[in-house]
Amino acid sequence: MRSSGARALGYVPARDLAGLYGTADTVAYASVYEGFALPPVEAAACGAPVGALPELFGRTMDLAVPGDSRQLAEMLQAAVFDEDYRASLRVEGLKAVAGLSWDATARATTGVCRSLGVEA
Repeated sequence: MRSSGARALGYVPARDLAGLYGTADTVAYASVYEGFALPPVEAAACGAPVGALPELFGRTMDLAVPGDSRQLAEMLQAAVFDEDYRASLRVEGLKAVAGLSWDATARATTGVCRSLGVEA
């Protein structure tokens, strides 16, 4: 069995992120107010098992009640130690990000701006 533990890294230079994400056992994005964030998308694109952003990844990982650190810890423990669950997170994450691109984002943003009468 693996040893458990988490390490707070602080700032990580952009050049090191792909390697870090690609070797992570699990990437969790524990946030209360984020609607969409790039770090979980980047991590999933690197093949990391990601538990975050149900609007993008679906319900691949249950959501913890905000402020319930015990529940969050239990969920993360399952994600780290259950190989089948971790593999499913990896597959679902890769599927979720496969259709994302900056070009598609730019087209969608332009469409919204035009629908509001704003020149993009």
